[in-house]
Amino acid sequence: MKFLPVPVEYLDEKWQYIKPILNKAVCLSPRKIDIEDVYTASKQGAYLVWTVEEEDKVIAVVTTRMIYYPKGYAMAVDFVGGKRMKEWLDMVHNTLEAHAKHNKCIHLEAFGRRAWGKYLEKLSWYPAYITYHKDL
Repeated sequence: MKFLPVPVEYLDEKWQYIKPILNKAVCLSPRKIDIEDVYTASKQGAYLVWTVEEEDKVIAVVTTRMIYYPKGYAMAVDFVGGKRMKEWLDMVHNTLEAHAKHNKCIHLEAFGRRAWGKYLEKLSWYPAYITYHKDL
């Protein structure tokens, strides 16, 4: 099993495998973003798309982006989709942490459902705040 970023120049070639997996996570944010927005932003460099692959088959997809805060950069993990998370979560976490440190980030942040807490807590993540949402 391997976890690597998809170079922008290969995104078109791999998108047919990435899209259905990633869309399951993206579609949880209706009226904010859709899978085509993620594709366009990724092609423009706003998101870095990563894949978990086994024997050249994509089994999970993660997107990250850099955020600038006045005190330093953070790396955000925005969308995660796929199967067999227990098998790859530690590998993905370690790689993302190393990538963030390499890019001089002061912290990682992630957006997801409350259920992620039970997995992330074991990796020393903690909830920083609660986001409220109201449709208009």
